[in-house]
Amino acid sequence: IPDNDAKILALKNGEIDFVAGITNVSNESFVEMQNTEGFGAKVDDKSFRTGYIGYNLSSSMFGDEVVRQAITLALDKDAISESIYGGLYEKADTFFPKTLPYCDVEQTVYSYDIDRANQLLDEAGYIDTDGDGILDKDGKPLTFNFVVYNSRAELPLYAEAVQADLKKVGIDMKIKTVDYNLIDKMGQDGDYDMLISNIVTANTGDPIWFLANYWHTNDNGSNPQNGSGYSNPQVDQLLDAAETEFDPAKRRDYAIQIQQLLMNDGAALFLGYPKTNIITGSYLKGAVMYPSDYYWITNKITK
Repeated sequence: IPDNDAKILALKNGEIDFVAGITNVSNESFVEMQNTEGFGAKVDDKSFRTGYIGYNLSSSMFGDEVVRQAITLALDKDAISESIYGGLYEKADTFFPKTLPYCDVEQTVYSYDIDRANQLLDEAGYIDTDGDGILDKDGKPLTFNFVVYNSRAELPLYAEAVQADLKKVGIDMKIKTVDYNLIDKMGQDGDYDMLISNIVTANTGDPIWFLANYWHTNDNGSNPQNGSGYSNPQVDQLLDAAETEFDPAKRRDYAIQIQQLLMNDGAALFLGYPKTNIITGSYLKGAVMYPSDYYWITNKITK
């Protein structure tokens, strides 16, 4: 059922028994069902899922760290998350939410600062030479496509909010909406400028698999999931060490170091952490909400 309101109506009518995940219900509908007799609505801050924007670092535009940092500074993520998701989305500064043990540290983050964004772009030579409201450099306008997919209803709304914030600093971002089935191939092929991702980043509670899969250098197709062109020998060295390390404390230390390097490089733009949530008929038993939504539907659920 693609329409969120239709899902809630089907739940009320007994046509379905279970609705799960931030993408399947609006904040307003969630609050409504919390207060509706005969239904149960649960939400939890613990989540292994992160929403972020990936850059094509092979392009001349996003190969420029100044542009990436300016984009991060130009986004009011608190306001965007609150206006689109209400209380069901927490602003993100890193790949992993602070509820996970390897992220419970102080890290350098880049908060909303539109003046600093303008300053960085100006110092790097991006100016509006023709008065059209779009910055340019060496005759090339600061314009690009942002690829989102349509199976998550909130993503196009988030993209529009990002577009509006970037316009304030003279960046022209165009939204390209594609079918979800195309996203993985576009990501691996590097067929994008900016690309949305909403992904479980710690499937088993351990971060190294995700970090290695997406951020280890892709040498001649050795790591096809990294289609961004990101490469940092220090990150590779730490990932190689972490993948053969069994001591949890040392793996945690590796994960923290790798995240800080990725942030220093401006490798990606972190958006938010969807809070886990489910809505069920009160007659449904055994529906347990885990941090990873891969494990919500089990044979222990009964009527």
